[in-house]
Amino acid sequence: MDSVVNEVENKASTDPIATSAEMKDGNPKAKRLKKSPIWSEFTEDKDKDGLVRITCNHCKKSFSKSKTTPTTQFHRHLQNCAAHLRAKAEKERSTQTQTQLGFVSSNVDPSSYPALHDGKVDMEVMKELIANWIMMHEHPFSIVEEVGFNLMQRRGISEWKSISRTTTTNYCVNVYEMEKKS
Repeated sequence: MDSVVNEVENKASTDPIATSAEMKDGNPKAKRLKKSPIWSEFTEDKDKDGLVRITCNHCKKSFSKSKTTPTTQFHRHLQNCAAHLRAKAEKERSTQTQTQLGFVSSNVDPSSYPALHDGKVDMEVMKELIANWIMMHEHPFSIVEEVGFNLMQRRGISEWKSISRTTTTNYCVNVYEMEKKS
């Protein structure tokens, strides 16, 4: 009998799935530990008939369990469990650290924002700089027609005049041709 207990203790010390309950009982068949993270969302209980039941901690729905019940059905249940999804969304809201920005709507009068620069600006130089910026970062030509882009330019440059994507395309081609020559 002592050799069986020693054998079980040796096996338990090297086997990560052995539990202390099996070591005390001297049971040579070690019960596997539950490694899936899904088990933190479910509780294992016995019903009045002695059958093992798995219960969702969120909605209290009960599932039967056999000796080899896979966790797939529990994962599937959590994907559709309204109580779990509410709890998950609440947790994400409570841990959210970044505040959402309130952007200016497109119907704002640009004259309500004073320019940061009051000097003279050469629009031809600005168009060339924008063409370089678009090609450098691979922005679409239509970015120059976006409301936010034009609000930003008017805020920085009081003489800013919107340019079209066609004009921008032509300037990009000109800049490309000048770079190709040099």
